[in-house]
Amino acid sequence: MGLIRELPAALVNQIAAGEVVERPASVLKELLENSLDSGATRISVVVDSSGEGLVRVEDNGSGILREDLPRAFLRHATSKIASFEDLVRTRTMGFRGEALASIASVSRVTVETRHRSEEPGGRMEIVPGADPVISPWSGPVGTTVAVRDLFFNLPVRRKYLRSPQTEQGHLTETFQRVVLGFPEIHFELSTPTRKLFSLPSRDSPLLRLLDLYPAFSEEDLLLHERGGEELRVTAVLLRPDRLRKDRQYQHLFLNRRWIRHPALFEAITQGAMGRISRDLHAGVWAYLEIPPDRFDVNVHPTKREVRLLEGDRIFSLLRRVITEAFERFSEGGGALRESSSHALPSSDRSAAPFPEGPGEGHESGLPANRVAGGRGDVSFVSPPSGSPERPGAALGEESLEGASSSFREPTSPAFRGGAVPSSPFAAKKGRGSFGGGSEESERPSFREIPELLKSLPSVFSGGRPSSDALSVVGQWAGTYLVATNGEELWLVDWHTAHERINYERYRKALMEGGGARQNLLFPLSYRVALSVADHLDSRLEELAHLGFDLDRSGPDLFRIRAVPALLEDRDPLGALDELGQHSRNFEVPLLRSDRIDEILMTLSCHRSVRKNDTIGPEDGERLVRELLATDHPYSCPHGRPTILSLGRSAIDSWFGR
Repeated sequence: MGLIRELPAALVNQIAAGEVVERPASVLKELLENSLDSGATRISVVVDSSGEGLVRVEDNGSGILREDLPRAFLRHATSKIASFEDLVRTRTMGFRGEALASIASVSRVTVETRHRSEEPGGRMEIVPGADPVISPWSGPVGTTVAVRDLFFNLPVRRKYLRSPQTEQGHLTETFQRVVLGFPEIHFELSTPTRKLFSLPSRDSPLLRLLDLYPAFSEEDLLLHERGGEELRVTAVLLRPDRLRKDRQYQHLFLNRRWIRHPALFEAITQGAMGRISRDLHAGVWAYLEIPPDRFDVNVHPTKREVRLLEGDRIFSLLRRVITEAFERFSEGGGALRESSSHALPSSDRSAAPFPEGPGEGHESGLPANRVAGGRGDVSFVSPPSGSPERPGAALGEESLEGASSSFREPTSPAFRGGAVPSSPFAAKKGRGSFGGGSEESERPSFREIPELLKSLPSVFSGGRPSSDALSVVGQWAGTYLVATNGEELWLVDWHTAHERINYERYRKALMEGGGARQNLLFPLSYRVALSVADHLDSRLEELAHLGFDLDRSGPDLFRIRAVPALLEDRDPLGALDELGQHSRNFEVPLLRSDRIDEILMTLSCHRSVRKNDTIGPEDGERLVRELLATDHPYSCPHGRPTILSLGRSAIDSWFGR
């Protein structure tokens, strides 16, 4: 007897399910895509705490004919394609005909459906290993699919599911990715006990974003699009001072389908380069519309990855759209003409991908004073003239001098340009601009004075510096304290110095039993994504140890009644945001030994004085003295230097004395 055998159909389906059905969120994705392909205009989802026990999707789409019900759950049986030509031109979300078969092989499935041409409809129950049971069903036109007890017959798969909170987070994330691609459809997401989302039909992706992210306002978002019938990019850009250090606010959609594509993420990064801080990611929801024969979506089991036929062209257009959108934020938002429509394509995927419009090169954007869809007026506040935070000011972009700004004055360093790099020829050029003689050539060069830029760890390697002769004589560049200490001239970065002081003070307080707190006269509201809310709820005790007093006041809303005393009034919401980023949105413990330093650094940074803050002479001297009293006065907790010391001998040598 040979060793090679044909596997039974049930086992084949279970193997296939391993590729398509990774977790409950995979089931939700497949069922939502089927509902979208049915032409539904209203889709309702119910899940239990983790989706393991129940995922139910109800729609008002075209429904399934009774005679097609058994065939719908056969592998590679589908109504969406019939030939290879159909495959390369399909605009449907699904087309392989294997998702339902895979789901039904690892769960208990119930389908209730009625096609618009039949009365009554049909109901079918499927349990792996048993014949399906079909009966008449007299319900409305549409389909309801309920998936229960996922992986009940595969215990080895079931044990690898994560906690209910984590799985519900994946379910919510999957739901959000789908609804962002189809703003014209009414979606609902509920658990058996509460409604999580009720999203009405919208005619713009911008308005759908405002529904999903209540913390955003119309002033925070800008819609910009460019392209023609064969290639169009529509992007919704988040205001620069609302950005994050992760890609939570960065999403790509190709013909309405959420995708991952490293090259296109790089296009977004390049489009934002020089306009935001290097450690932040642009907030972009980019919608690409391309003819279906110009890309291949059939390269990944879950269709999350695609191959592009004209990748360079798409890359360039997306990068250009991001760059232009940032320019609109900085120039007043009125440079582009009002578009006749900002809706995404209709759910009829046989139609043109976007509303009819001019050819490639046409620009369109929301009018400067109103968002499409009638949500209200948008007001912009310009920063004061000559503000150092003005986009491009640090880059020497003189053309921006007279431009009005269309975003609020930043409250974070998200929109600061970097300093212009010095010319590579500067070090080779002589300093004698008044004529070069032999005296100039004999004078020591910058590179020949190693003492000039010695840092304190080297200068004071023999011991801690004394502050007896310390005197703060002034400030420079809104960032540095100028001080003398005996025979030395110091430049002290007041932000990094204050970070070091706060870090050691906070660490000592925490080690002695917990951070002191300051009660707020008026509690603050802190809203998070629904997928994060349960994680944050589980970290309230740890946050209390750090000095926060929070309680949950809604599904995605928390009330802050006290903050760490060191923070005082310095952006407690921003501090919580960063704590979430350091703990995977509060999924992992905050007070783990390998994370505590990072947490303390975050809180210390938010409490510290910043560029252009006002510091009096007495406060400046006290800050330097407190710095010298810390355990490690020569650097901030992140490793950046705090003091530049110039000795008398080095200065005299520079001036040839």
